Amino acid sequence: MMSQVLFLLVLVALTTACPFASLLAKRGQHGLELNAAMRAKMAAAHKGANIAVGDSRKRDLNPEDVVETFVLTSRVKTAGSPVFQQGFPVGYAVNGVETPTIDVVAGRTYKFTVESGCNHPFYLTTDSRGKGRAPMNTGFDTPPVVEKVCGGKSILWKPDDTLLDTDIFYQCTVHDNMGFLVKVRKQTLCEKYTEASKASFANSNALLTAC
Repeated sequence: MMSQVLFLLVLVALTTACPFASLLAKRGQHGLELNAAMRAKMAAAHKGANIAVGDSRKRDLNPEDVVETFVLTSRVKTAGSPVFQQGFPVGYAVNGVETPTIDVVAGRTYKFTVESGCNHPFYLTTDSRGKGRAPMNTGFDTPPVVEKVCGGKSILWKPDDTLLDTDIFYQCTVHDNMGFLVKVRKQTLCEKYTEASKASFANSNALLTAC
């Protein structure tokens, strides 16, 4: 009698558990499929990111057209860095600020002066990790792939409209994750008006203040 009761209890337990076991199995299989898809997507992204953007030819840029200079130094990362505990423990500071986002306007000329040593050569890239991957050569007077930018050297850069929707990062060619984002935006109407006024008026300070 006792054995029959025990058999019935086991049978009920198995019958009840089966639907849940099937559901969990399906969920597990779905999770494996998602993980596999994510791994494949990440692998494809890294493979695609490791492609140079733009050509390495030199361009004639006028130093007098520079609207802003970014001075890069290197320092040990702190918790305030957006890439803290990622990659190399040393990161770039830009104009004294630890690893900021750099905002630029398409069509304007900028200068990067890299005061860090030549163990940290500067370049722009479409790969968030840097370390020589996927160099972005568009708009430079002399692209960093042609000549190292470090040890006090400067380079001019004039981004164009083709870079508006491109993820760009300032990085080191030797180490991972020393830098961060560069955002290229369109020129505003006020900025266009101000620049046009500079060509027409000797003193446009009032217009600059108004904008």
